[in-house]
Amino acid sequence: MKNFQCGGCGGGLYFGNRSCLQCGRDAAYLPPACAMVAVDYGGDGLPRPLHPAGDGRAWRHCANRHRGDVCFWLVDAADSDAFCRSCRLSTLIPDLSVPGNLENWRQVEAAKHRLVHSLLEMKLPVDKPMAGVAPLAFHFLASHDQTPVVTGHLDSLITVDVAEADDAERARRRQLLGEPYRTLLGHLRHEVGHFYWSVLARDPGFLDGFRRCFGDDRIDYPEALQRHYGNGPPAHWQGQWITAYASAHPWEDWAECWAHFMHLSDAVQSACAHGLRFDNDHPDGRARNAGIDMAAPASLDWPHLTDQWPLDGSVLLDAWQPISLLANDLNRAMGLPDAYPFVVSQPVRDKITFIVEQARRLGAMAGS
Repeated sequence: MKNFQCGGCGGGLYFGNRSCLQCGRDAAYLPPACAMVAVDYGGDGLPRPLHPAGDGRAWRHCANRHRGDVCFWLVDAADSDAFCRSCRLSTLIPDLSVPGNLENWRQVEAAKHRLVHSLLEMKLPVDKPMAGVAPLAFHFLASHDQTPVVTGHLDSLITVDVAEADDAERARRRQLLGEPYRTLLGHLRHEVGHFYWSVLARDPGFLDGFRRCFGDDRIDYPEALQRHYGNGPPAHWQGQWITAYASAHPWEDWAECWAHFMHLSDAVQSACAHGLRFDNDHPDGRARNAGIDMAAPASLDWPHLTDQWPLDGSVLLDAWQPISLLANDLNRAMGLPDAYPFVVSQPVRDKITFIVEQARRLGAMAGS
């Protein structure tokens, strides 16, 4: 995530801020700029972003800003829809009169706002049909004893049980399903990976490349899942897949790698925005970090990495390696589990590189 700047006082703004902590101006997200901005108000009471992409136009706060402070995005005042580009994708939400549902829904929407920001920044199709596939849509529902919600996807529709926003419930599901890195944002990134697969799979050329990299998607899916949950992953799965669940079926392998592509992209962007860089002072051309020898990324132009967005797959993975080691070391220093407890083997590296190529191609197609 990039750092943003208040157009009024020059102070820093972070994604999700409702106001500038330095001057007190209201802050909001301006979709055309993919940026957090400060706003002033005109005589009509409507916000005017202090940012060139605002074009001097009047904007409105998303209707969900006034419903439990769920949203912080802006909507063009000329737009007939009361909701922003992110919130309008939520076509079903839980019953907010039920205790706990509002807070759970707020947390799920916070994760989705970050997801949609990343997709818009990469110019990926979000709210328009493409290749015969309907736009993204989300159903955020709450389970009841009689009607449990199954989290998953169906074409362009992603369904999430808002109970996953509860830390204890999410920990229970992590243990039950053997998914140590189950987070709200990670889950949304995984499911949206399925959506983009369905868009790309309309192209036979994509399927040829996909099958060479991930395997044959025509393998019976229900049988594959039944086998995975009954027998577990293959021995030594870490050499071939990013997670145990990725070994269940090529579709899940793609979705897991897509989620990691988004994890790595946002994390590298955040590290660069904070000025993090790694220099190589070793005469043998190696860098030493966390006790592990690795090829030094000193050749990377760290300050300007995020000018090339999204990053080329090999550049992204090279940049991520030292950042992940640092993140894990920092967590260990605090007595916390590793921030990134995964092995990016060469086959996984090839898969993520293929995904980045497809994401960049899809972004170019959507923008044309």
